[in-house]
Amino acid sequence: MACRATSKGLGSGACYAALAAFATLASGFPQAGNGPFMLASGADADIYAAAPPPPAPLAGVTVNVQSGAVRVRVNNAGTFGNLGQVGAGQSCIFEGTFAKVNLIANVGMPAPASNGTSVVRAPTDGSDPDRLVGAGRLVLGGSYPSFTAYGAYDAPGAATDRIRLLAVDLSGSQQSATVTSSSAAGVSGPAYIVDAGDWGFCSRGISKFTVSGNGPVPFSVYAPTAGCNPISGTFRAQTANDVDSIDVDGQANLRVVLTNNGAGNVTLTYAIAGGPPTPMTIAPGASSEPIAGLLSKFEWTYTNPGCTVSLAITGN
Repeated sequence: MACRATSKGLGSGACYAALAAFATLASGFPQAGNGPFMLASGADADIYAAAPPPPAPLAGVTVNVQSGAVRVRVNNAGTFGNLGQVGAGQSCIFEGTFAKVNLIANVGMPAPASNGTSVVRAPTDGSDPDRLVGAGRLVLGGSYPSFTAYGAYDAPGAATDRIRLLAVDLSGSQQSATVTSSSAAGVSGPAYIVDAGDWGFCSRGISKFTVSGNGPVPFSVYAPTAGCNPISGTFRAQTANDVDSIDVDGQANLRVVLTNNGAGNVTLTYAIAGGPPTPMTIAPGASSEPIAGLLSKFEWTYTNPGCTVSLAITGN
């Protein structure tokens, strides 16, 4: 896995090259840091430091590695915790209340041992209308068919549960992918399959999202709340009477609108946590009423192959 929990002690060293300075973005975006990194074997560098005074805000740190591999660790007032490892060609998102986040290149690799970029968004629990925690891209297959795309942590790096929405974009892919989730207690959610050519949305109270498959998988992680911008994607029927869904567990308060872009009816079935399944028929060209609440089921059945539907998801 590209982001796996580790317990091995980490050394320190000089940065191979300076990182770009972090900047505060305008236009309502949260404080964000963006910068390249290039580290020699065993060298380390901080990629994020929370602005004083304490406590540190909830931050999403995306690490994109182009070559080599890095270990990611958190430094909270001198207490270090290992978050995981990111390999070449992979992106991983780490979210938590970090005082500092540090990268160290794997020892024994030729110089430059590791290079890539980092993006930091903080606070992820603020008022940013996009509610984006981070975005990245996995390259799956071969010896590494499964990678952890997102991990939630508390100081000094212990796993914790947060309600987050993972959006997977396979609209330009010929391969499917499978998303699994797990809680801080190690309880795994059901596998959720995203078909080739589709988007996929998985909203759960989790500490980790893992994606398995073959080929490139772009993804984004959101913290949807009421008033946020819609998170949208399109699904396509592979066969007649095909069934698609989003993965929900009754913990996230969501508002979802389904639009039928096809030539045949779509039968939508949804359930609010504690309630029975409710069916409704969406005619061609029509949209459902907003389905809002602690959704525990949201799936639909197409009439004809090749038909598409669009979803718009916000917090409720």
